[in-house]
Amino acid sequence: MNTLMNTTYKNIWKRDDNLASKELENQEEHNLCYMALRFASKYETKQAQEVLKKIAENMPEHSCSIVSEATSLVYFSLREFTAAKEFATESLKKNPASLFAYQILARIAIYEKRYLDAIQYYQNILEYDPESDKTLLNMAETYFLNKEFKSATQYATMANPSMRKKLYVFFLSFSSWKTRLLWMLLVVASFLSPYLFFFLFAITTLILIYIAVQFGYKKGDLLVFRRSIYVQLIHSILFAIAFCATVSYLLNK
Repeated sequence: MNTLMNTTYKNIWKRDDNLASKELENQEEHNLCYMALRFASKYETKQAQEVLKKIAENMPEHSCSIVSEATSLVYFSLREFTAAKEFATESLKKNPASLFAYQILARIAIYEKRYLDAIQYYQNILEYDPESDKTLLNMAETYFLNKEFKSATQYATMANPSMRKKLYVFFLSFSSWKTRLLWMLLVVASFLSPYLFFFLFAITTLILIYIAVQFGYKKGDLLVFRRSIYVQLIHSILFAIAFCATVSYLLNK
């Protein structure tokens, strides 16, 4: 690829649609390839399939890493992981800097619970894009799933400020014994002052969990979603305890 191609690729990788669109207007040969990749990277599967079909019809002998990556992303969105893995591997053979290919292989490795392999794929991405926030947070997610909480927190804090980072750091804090101890003290406090703490604790925690679950569901983040469910369970138990304590207090008053 030339410099222009590299710039276009990076902007698609960073999801800078405005810059990517302007650069695509100045290209001819690889225009459709990048269009397919941009659609596929945003999981707009139908649009990506239509563009890939045009490439196959108009340029039957054309084969580049971009087309392989776009095809891999399409198969991944359709949950056809075997085909997605094959095209991602093919893309890396053509271009070792195929970042989307590494990402797809990492996500498939996570689904197959091969967390160390996923970490290695993300490390490969960071070699080409060391400041990729989404990759740093994906690393945090993978370390979390592999129960390496210290490393997960380390990578989460390395990312630039964002809602996703704040949620990751917040939920990862529950893996710390200090935070768990704090929550135990808060439970004790709920018994000592049920009126004030009951409502503050229940409402605040419920709002935080609701936001996190919605965020995790829309973004497809395993760590946020799983941790949210975990905290939801704890919240329900503590909510019941606080409620029983309040009722008991009122009856014995």
